[in-house]
This record gives sequence, structure tokens and C-alpha cells, in this order.
Amino acid sequence: MRHFGGDRRRRNPRASTTNELEEVGREVRRAMEWAQVRTMAADGISQREIAAHLGINRRTVARLATATEPPSYERAPSGSMLDPLEAVICKLIDECPEIKAPRVTEELRDHHGYAGSVDLVRKRSPRSVREHSAQPSAPATAPPR
Repeated sequence: MRHFGGDRRRRNPRASTTNELEEVGREVRRAMEWAQVRTMAADGISQREIAAHLGINRRTVARLATATEPPSYERAPSGSMLDPLEAVICKLIDECPEIKAPRVTEELRDHHGYAGSVDLVRKRSPRSVREHSAQPSAPATAPPR
């Protein structure tokens, strides 16, 4: 029997949660390794023996033994394609406070080589652009007869 209603495969609703748990698990494991290395080093066990016992590289052991706190990873903010155009956006809003995000996007595309979306301009622009562009325009109505 054929099914025309779309994809019948079930998706795991907890897939992103699982990935988050794995990342948390890695952080916990790193912190535990750090604590174990520090404890074993304080007990006088050589770094080579610690590495062999824990199954990690001896250079990692050396790094963890000298660290004052558990290792952590933080990604540097990547920025936005609108960052270099922020001054232009502010200038447009100062010149015309009622300007809407689609018009700002058009100006950025025509004169500054912007290749992004209107939604990004809405999200990253000052409040006045977001408020005006989010409001639906009133439908044109004919005067009563």
C-alpha cells in the first residue's frame, strides 16, 4: 500500500536532548579526569603511571596536573554579517525613524552588498525597525458610498 501523506519515519524527539546530554557527559568526564589526575599526582604517583592507569596521553596528564580548575570549552562568538553594517543601519534609522526592515534590507543590498535576509535585519536591528516592520499594514478600503 502506498502512502501519500509524507514521511512516515518517526523522528526521535529527544535527539537534541541526547546530544546535549552527551556534551554534559563529556564535561563531567573531563572534570572527573582532572580530579583523578590531581588526586593521583598529590599521592605521589608519576605522570606516566597516571597516564597508563587512566588510559590518557601523558601530555594530557601533565596539562591536567598543572591546571588549577577543570578544563572547559567555550566557543568564541562568531558574529553576524550585519556587524560591519550596524553603523549604516543606525544612520538609516536616525534619518528616517519610521523605516521598516524590508526597506533597510533593500538599502543594505543595493548600496553595501548585503546578501542576508530581512529576518536577520529584523532580529538584529534596533527596536524601532522591529516594531514597525512586525506590524501588518492596514488593508486599503474604499471610501463608503
